[in-house]
Amino acid sequence: MTVPALVRRTQLLLSTRRFGHPLRGAAQVDSTNRAMRDWAAEGAPEGSTFLTEYQDAGRGRLGRQWTAAPGVNLMLSVLLRPADDTHLTLLPLVVALSVSDALQALCGPTAGQLKWPNDLRCGPAKVGGVLLETTAGTGSVPAIVAGIGLNVNQQAFPPSLQDKATSLLLHSGQRIDRAVLLAQILADLEARYTQWERGAVDALRETVEARMMHRGQTITLHPTTRAASITGRVLGLSPAGGLRLATAVGEHVVFAGDVSSQPTLT
Repeated sequence: MTVPALVRRTQLLLSTRRFGHPLRGAAQVDSTNRAMRDWAAEGAPEGSTFLTEYQDAGRGRLGRQWTAAPGVNLMLSVLLRPADDTHLTLLPLVVALSVSDALQALCGPTAGQLKWPNDLRCGPAKVGGVLLETTAGTGSVPAIVAGIGLNVNQQAFPPSLQDKATSLLLHSGQRIDRAVLLAQILADLEARYTQWERGAVDALRETVEARMMHRGQTITLHPTTRAASITGRVLGLSPAGGLRLATAVGEHVVFAGDVSSQPTLT
C-alpha cells in the first residue's frame, strides 16, 4: 500500500475529533519527528499527524538509530499542544499506554506490554517504542512531537535483532491492516490524552503500572544521569512517572535509564 492510499484509508476509518486531523504522509523522510517539527513551526494544529513508509535517520531514545523495513510497518508523529505544563512528565507514558491500548484491542492481551520508560513489547521482544520531543509552543508551554514506531507486518529481522525484536505479524500469526491499526492508535491516543488533560493522572498511572513489565521483580538499571547502576525491586511509578526501586539502601526514583539485566523474582 502506498502512502497516499494508507492516508486515504485511515481518514475513512478515523473516529477522532482532533487526532489525525489533518493527516499527511511521505514515502520517505529523514525523521517523522523532524518533519512534524517543521510542520508545527508552520502552525499545524494539535492532533496533526505525519507518517512515512521509511525513515533514513529515524531515532529512538538517547539518539539511538531506529530502522524498520519500508512498506510494512508504522512510523508516525503526532503533534501535541498542551494548555499547561502540569503533569508533563507523564506524557511519554500516556502515549505509550495509548499504543498499548490499540495493540491489545487488535492483537489480544499479550500484546503491548510496557517496558519503562518507552518500549512496547510482545513477550520478551520489542515491537515498538515512542519518543517525545519538544518544539516551539505558545507562551511558556512547549509543543510536543510524539513519535511512534511499530513493527507491524515485518517477517524477518537482522541476526543481531532476532532475539530482541518482533512484529505484530510474528506475534499474532496474522497480517495486520495498517490503516485499521493507525486509526485505532489515534482514537486511543485522543482518549488517553483527553483523560490526561482532565487531570485523571492517578488512574492513568495505575493502568500503566498494571501493564508494566518487571513490576515486583529485581532488575539492574543503568541511569543516564549517573555512572553507577542500581539494582532493586520494581515498586511501580512515582507521581511524576519515575521508576520506583526498592534497593538495599532505600527507595530510589529514576527518571531515565535502561533495564539491561534479566529480572529475577524476589
